[in-house]
Formats: sequence, structure tokens, C-alpha cells
Amino acid sequence: MASWLMCISFKPADIDNSRPYGIWPTEIAIQQRNPDESSEIQKIAALLQRLNSRRDLEGIQRLSDSLKESIEKILPDSSILGESYYFVGVCNLLTGKYNDAITWLKRSVSVKNNLNLTDEYSAKSNYNIGVAYNYLGEFTRMKNYMLEYIRISKIIYSEFSPEVASGYTYLVSASIELQEYESTISYASSAQDIVKINKIALHEDELSNLYATVGTCYGRMSDYAKARIYFEKAESVLNTSRNVSGENYISLINNLAIIYGNLGLTDKQSYYYEKGIALAQVSNSSLAYNLVNSYAVFLGNTGQIIKGENLLSGLVEKARNFYGINSRDYIEVLNNFANYLRVYKNDNINSLKVYSDCINYLKNHDEEVILRDPVNIGYALALSESGESLMALEIIQELLFYELDMNIEDKLYANPELISLKTDRKSLNILRAKHDILWDIYSKSDKYAALEAAASTSELLISLLEKVRINISEEESRLLLGDRYRDSYLIAIRDFELCYRTTQQIRFLERVFEYLERSKVAGLLAATRELDAVQFHIPPDISELEKSFEREISLYNAKINSENSKESPDENSISDWNEKVLKATQRRDSLVLEFENKYPDYYSLKYNTRVLKMDEIPEITGWNSNYLSYVVSDSLLYLFLVNRKHQQLLTFRIDSAFFYKIREFRRLLSMPSPSANARKPFEDYQEIGYDLYKILIEPVQKYFISDKILISPDNILSYLPFETLLSAKYSGTGILYRELQYLMNDFSISYTYSATFMEELVKRNYGRKNELVAFAPTTPAISIDSILLKRQQQGKGILYDLPYARQEAEYISHVTGGRSYLNNEAKESVYKTESPKYDIIHLAMHTFLNDQYPMNSAMIFSQINDTTEDGMLHTYEVYGIPLKARMVVLSSCNTGMGLLFSGEGILSLARGFLYSGSQSVVMSMWEIEDKSGLEIMKMFYDNLKRGNSKSESLKKARANYLGKANQMTSHPYFWSSLVVYGNNAPLYSSRKYFIAGFSILFVAAALLARYFLKRKYS
Repeated sequence: MASWLMCISFKPADIDNSRPYGIWPTEIAIQQRNPDESSEIQKIAALLQRLNSRRDLEGIQRLSDSLKESIEKILPDSSILGESYYFVGVCNLLTGKYNDAITWLKRSVSVKNNLNLTDEYSAKSNYNIGVAYNYLGEFTRMKNYMLEYIRISKIIYSEFSPEVASGYTYLVSASIELQEYESTISYASSAQDIVKINKIALHEDELSNLYATVGTCYGRMSDYAKARIYFEKAESVLNTSRNVSGENYISLINNLAIIYGNLGLTDKQSYYYEKGIALAQVSNSSLAYNLVNSYAVFLGNTGQIIKGENLLSGLVEKARNFYGINSRDYIEVLNNFANYLRVYKNDNINSLKVYSDCINYLKNHDEEVILRDPVNIGYALALSESGESLMALEIIQELLFYELDMNIEDKLYANPELISLKTDRKSLNILRAKHDILWDIYSKSDKYAALEAAASTSELLISLLEKVRINISEEESRLLLGDRYRDSYLIAIRDFELCYRTTQQIRFLERVFEYLERSKVAGLLAATRELDAVQFHIPPDISELEKSFEREISLYNAKINSENSKESPDENSISDWNEKVLKATQRRDSLVLEFENKYPDYYSLKYNTRVLKMDEIPEITGWNSNYLSYVVSDSLLYLFLVNRKHQQLLTFRIDSAFFYKIREFRRLLSMPSPSANARKPFEDYQEIGYDLYKILIEPVQKYFISDKILISPDNILSYLPFETLLSAKYSGTGILYRELQYLMNDFSISYTYSATFMEELVKRNYGRKNELVAFAPTTPAISIDSILLKRQQQGKGILYDLPYARQEAEYISHVTGGRSYLNNEAKESVYKTESPKYDIIHLAMHTFLNDQYPMNSAMIFSQINDTTEDGMLHTYEVYGIPLKARMVVLSSCNTGMGLLFSGEGILSLARGFLYSGSQSVVMSMWEIEDKSGLEIMKMFYDNLKRGNSKSESLKKARANYLGKANQMTSHPYFWSSLVVYGNNAPLYSSRKYFIAGFSILFVAAALLARYFLKRKYS
């Protein structure tokens, strides 16, 4: 409900005392005019200035009337006629008569053009026409007149003058209201280019407003991480100038609070709301009212619904008394109150009454375009929730087709083409409202046409959502977008599944599978394709420049996040780093824009949103593989099986008990109980492990064509190693984990984020030398705080040395003929230099997880004598090191763990290695026990060398380990932590295949020899 604001407050040129232009009586360019005329103009200008400073609207109106009488006496070919028209226009502008202002100002422009005069009044007239059109909400016309103002200003001032810079700032605001986001960013860049050359071209408040408006632009595009950079830069400019007051400052505080909320930084969000509400409650500006509304929404979201309602009802009374019931500002407050009643109070009766006043206002103000969409969306949803769904749908259709030539009455369910929709959150909100109304119609009437229309609308919504995602450049923003709009994919899956159940048409089953695929790691997939587009279609030197900007951005973002995690952050350092991030981001974005314009192959690959179809799955996952894709909502579990013979979709109702079982099973796996309390956990493990098998595997097991399973988990299932489920009940009496019938006994299991992402990994056609490099540092028994001191992390205990990890690295490098870096040689700097050269990378060391800032999680290399690095390989650094590896093994604690983002999966370290170029990753689901990890890893590589797939190698290693394990070490904690993600193909050729091939060649040679011998003697 909180809206992104236009952060520049418009004023007529003649009332801004801080600017060197306007109707000041100095520096007026007067051509062919006698001194008496010039003096008269100066007197008018001074009088108007005094009247406006006193807000004497009656005096301004009298001046306007007097000027109109004088105009009749002025010769039509006199330039003073144009200036007189100009002053009448400004008087009308100051008294709120915007259409009259435009009429008189255009007359001024016409006189100047007829006299072939280009002077300051020519510029100012065009400027103020633009201002008038801004107040009327006609932003296209505003933009055109501001462009003309800039053209004239370049002639009469200079290309780098303050006037031209200011003109660009107004173009920025016009473009953002027109939802022309590329133009917004382009005009902002032009203004900033002027400031780089002429540092006084914009005053601090103007520069702050410029940054804030660009932040608004990125906020509307859902690029919240980048929006934050610009808003914080805007605040920094004001803090430096100590100009922390006024309406624009209130607007900036509001936007900062909103953006921190979207980024999940609730402490900072609360801080800024508390800071801003004190200022807003003593102000009567629309910007202050918007902040109060945003704060009320914040209260509603945090359960303080009555407090938020009281705040808004008081604001309605305040706006009514100050502005009157026929003012736009009052109607905006009223609409916000209606939204609050509908969303948080579920009070449709009263919300409809309030919405009705807003609708009546719009009927009488056709020129009002800014309020049109939010008022009508809220009104339509309230109508639908009150049983008037058809009327609600008509309202939404009018919004969707507002500028399109279409008869809505004939096609009530129709959707516009994707290309006609703006790529922003407002369009997403309209489509979501339409879908919800259609679903309401279907739910109450069981009309199939409404269901299919709802499914079609959800499809369009996701197509638009993916356009929004591709235009986002920051990883954090992509993650947040996926999390926020996760339910859109679930809705599409549900809708098409119902269409399929109703009609049995295969096209709907294909749609279900498509949106199962689209619902997973869409952000990671988009980032991977973008990376591939750079690597394969951009010249290496330019590509490396782009990567250097990415590394710089990641580095300073990490510094900012670490500093913000302190109890008392250093605001000066944060401001300095924000400045560096801003500059690197602008350079990176300019470079990417050049890529898109100059390299069509890059463009087509980056903007590819294709996902695999069902019949393409066996080619990617393997001819004998069974692909299981899960999607989990709050109440439904979707299970889709695809292999070369079957395509099956199963849907199950789930509740809190299902989620409890997953969490409890995970706890039993990763936290073995002491032997004194072993019976109860053992029985719980059996019960839950078998129950989960009955839900997750058994329903589709009859469709399996082999013992190979590729699993694409979802949501909380991402924390589960399926190998540890139990396919049968235990019949024994002892506490013997090794006797349980694990799923891994029957199947070789590997994992992928999605089949479509797997395709990206398989396409990486690397060499087959299988050269290996292993790293295993010495870790002194020290507190992790001593390593992370400068980041001010809380204590995580003691890091003890891992001697078996070094034995592991030595053995693996010996058996593969690879290279190992042990003890103090295992440096971060060495890894960064050497890892891109190898086909297999093995890392055996401690890991530090940072759930608050996942990109700051790190693997801990040697802390001794690394002069160029700090010994912490962070996730953001992993992303910036391009690999050509066929496999990365992360034999470390929790490398597959991290924060779970809906739709994007677990933000683990392993994810970074797949993104940066590895075809597969072997990662740990919890802390690896050092000794058992050594035994399993040695057997894993032995099995790989024999030509087994990665999952088969791991399965055999586990089975071998279990055969020798005692009662304690047979617990799954010791042997099931490692899982395989990505390409599961063997790394080494199988000996049996070599022997079979040699035998075939030998037999063939013998037959040929016999044939030629027969010919010789025949």
C-alpha cells in the first residue's frame, strides 16, 4: 500500500529564491526595448515576488487582471507583449489555474517565436508550461516542454549550466511518472554528468532530490538494493549540507523506511519511521501525509492494526479541515484509509463508503491520472469481496485497456499483449487484482471460462514479472522479488492444474510443469544466463572490465553490511562506501547498456526466459533417470514425475504436521542424541522417516524406470537429504541405525535446483583432463571472533584444527594425480589464482555462515602470511571467480546450508560455485564429522575413479562406511551430510566399458582378418 513518491517538489520558476533564474529584475535579456519598458518589467517582477512571498493570492489575482487590461494597449510586434503574457501566465500558475496558465504562457512563446527571439523568457515560459502540465498530471506534455526548455537554455546559458542541469532533474521526474524508466535513468545520468564538470550546477537539495528520484525509479522496478544506494546517497548529500528539513526530506525518510522494509532491515525501518513521523505530524503537505500512511501500513503489518487505523482516521480529519473535501490531497488520504480498512480491518462495508467518495472525485476530475489506478484497484477488490465481482472486473479491465483500442464489454476476460504493459509493480498489481477477481468468480460460480481466464491472467502476470526480474541488476533485489512474488507461481500452478483436472487436455499439464520449473531459482537462472552472455559474446577485455565493477560493488556492499551489523556503525565509512558502490554501479550499468546495443547475441541470451518442456527432460537428466520436481505451498504439495515413459502430476493436501515432520526429521539427522537417550530418537527417526517416504516417494515409485533419481526440492524440502528416508519399517529390536532400510539402499540420488538450470550446467562443455586441486589449511584452536573481529560478528565458538581434512586432501590428490595445498600453503590468494585452471576443486576446511547477509558467508583458508587476502573466501567473491570445473567438492561444514528464500532455495556457498562455472557441487547439509568425513571422501573418489557417477560413488561410499560403522557412528549424522547437486555424469571412464570396448575391437579385428584370409585363398 505504501507508494513510491515523486521526490522532487515542483515550483514555478519565479518563486524559487535560491535559483539564479526566474523573474528576478536582474540579468533579464531584453532585445529591441527602451529603458522605460525594461524598468516597467522589473517593477512587475518585483511586485509579483513580494506578493508570492506573502502568499497573497488575492493580490496576485489583482495583478493579473491589471496586466490583462494593459495588454490591450501594447503593440502586437513588441517583445514586451510576450513578457506581459508570461506574467499573466505565472499569476494563474501561482493561483492554481493551470489550464489558464498554459494558455497565457503559450501566447508568450508564440510572440517570442514570431519575433524570432530566443531569450530567458522563452526558456522560462516553456519551463512553467511544463510545471503546469505536471500539476495536471499530463507528463508527456510536461516532458516535451522541459526538453524545449533545455534546448533554449543550452543556447542562452551553456551546455553545463545550472539551468540545463535543473531541466534534466525535471525530466527525470516526468519520465518516472510516465513509467519510462530507461529515460529516467538516462536523464539522471545527463544531470550527473553536468555536476561532474560544474560542481555547483545543482544545489544540495536539488542533487539530493535527483538521487532520491532515481531511487524511486529503481524502487518501482523492484530493484530494491540499487534503490537503497540512491536513497542513502540522497540522505548523505543533505546531511553534508545540514539541510535536513522541509517536505522533500520527509519524503526521503519515507522512502528510506519503505526500502529498508523491503530489504528486511526492520530495525532501520522502525528507526526512520520514528524519525519521520514526528516531522510529518506537524506538516500538512501531501508528502507528510504519505509518510503517515506508510507508517500506518507498517503498524498494520506488525499487528498494531487499531493504532494504524486511528492514525489514518485522524489524518483524514486533518486533511479535510486543511484542504477541503474537493482537494486532491484529501482524496489521496481518503483512498489510503479505504485501503487500510479493506486490507487490515476486513471492513468492506465502510471501505466501500470511503472508496465511493474517491470515485466521485475522479468522475469530476478527468485530468487526474496519478490517483486513477490505486483508487480503482482498491475499489474493485472491495467490490469483489462484497459479491460484486463482475462490476469489479469491468473496472480492472478499463485500467488494463485504458490506452488501448478495445471494446471491453465484448471481451470481459481478455488480456492485453505483454508488450503493451509497463514493466513495473503497478502493472503487476493490476494483473494480480484481476486474477483475484476472476478466481472469486470461479469459486462462487464454478464457471470454467472464469478459471481459464484466471489461469491466462496468472500466466501474463508471470511473464511481466520475469521482464521485471531481467531488468534488475542486483542479486539481492532478484532474491527479494522472487520471495515477494512466490505466490504468483503457486497460483499459476494451481490454476493450470485445475484446468488439467477439468479437461484432461495435455496442454494444461505442460503448463503446470512449465510453472513448476519457472517457480524455482528464477533469479539464479537469469544471473547465470547473463554471466554466460558476457563470457561467450563480449570481448575478453570489456568482459573483464565488467567483472571488475561487479567485484568492486560486491566488496563495498559486503563492507556496508558488516558495518551495519555493528552496534554503533560508522556512518562516515558507510557513506564513503555507498559513494564507491554508486560510482561502480553507474559504470557497470553503462557498460551493460553498451553490451545490449552493440552485441545482439548477448542481448538474446540475457533476455532468454525459456524453460524446459516435459519431453525434453530425459535428454538433460539422463535416458534412464527419474526426475522428481516438488513444489510446496502452505496447504499443497505438488509432485511431478518425468521420465522417458511417464509424466505424472500428483497433488496432496498438507498442513502444519507435514512441516513439523520435515523440521523434526532434519533435527534428528543433524543432532544425534547421547546414548543414554537413544531409544526415543531412534523410534522417532523410524516413524518420521517412513512417513515422509510414504508422502514424498512411494506415490510415484511405481512409475520409476530405473534406480536413478534426480530431485528438484522446494522450500523446506531443500534441507532434506532424501537418501535418509526409510522405504520400509524396521523389524528388529536393537538400536541399530545401520540395519534401517534407507532410500539410498535402493536408489542413486542427486539433486538440482531445476531441470532448466541443469540444462545450463550440462551445456558447459569443459575438457576431460580431470586435473584436481585440493586445499586443506591448518586451523589453530582459536575463537572465530578473532578471525571475524573487524566484522563484529557474535561469537560462534572455537575453531579447532581438522587434521583428517589434510589427510583427505593428500589422499585425494595422490589417487587422482592432482595438486594439493596444505597447512599454511592453503591460502585464499592461491585459490583465487589456481582454481580457474582445474577441472576438479576440493576444499576441506571450516565454513562461516552469515544468515543475515548470505553473501558474506565464507570458507576459512589459512590465516597466516597471506599478504593480499584476509583468508576468508566470501560467497560474493566466489561469484566473481570464473571456473571451468566439472566438479567442486565442499568438504566443509554446512556448505549447502544458509537462509531459505522462497522460490530461490537455500542461499548457500555451494550456489555460488554453480553460478561461477562449475558443472556440479558436492556439498554438506550440516557439520561434517572430521574422521568419518575422511573415510567417506576417500571411498567416494575411489568409486569415481572406477567410472561411477557422482551419486553412485557417494552411495557406494556410504554403504561401505555403514558396513564397518559401530552403533554410534552408524547414525546418519556421520555419513549422510554430503549430497550431489548439478551434473551427475561420471568424471572418469569405466574400466568395464574400456574392457568391453577393447573386446569388441579385438573380435572385429579377428573377423576382418578371417575375412581377408578367406579372400586371399579363394
